[in-house]
Amino acid sequence: DREELKKLLPAGDQAGVDGWVLTNTWGGEFDLGRSARLQGGWSGRLLSALSASRLEEARSLTSKPLISVGGIYSSEEARRRMELGADLIQFYTG
Repeated sequence: DREELKKLLPAGDQAGVDGWVLTNTWGGEFDLGRSARLQGGWSGRLLSALSASRLEEARSLTSKPLISVGGIYSSEEARRRMELGADLIQFYTG
């Protein structure tokens, strides 16, 4: 979440991290809305909104390169990630 990013990104920057890969997978509980919650390890399209949100938060906290991963299944989403601050994106089909 944002509070964890506020701690992690500056600490990594100070430790010499050259850049960050964000949101390849999500572990634990995932809220799908509509009173649906899932438990486990998640990746792919399910992470699209969460990945975009974390990218935007991370960009506000670091100037290091950011690679956005997770839920990028269209050229529109790829463009959106670049607009949100990604320096690179990773996408592939499941």
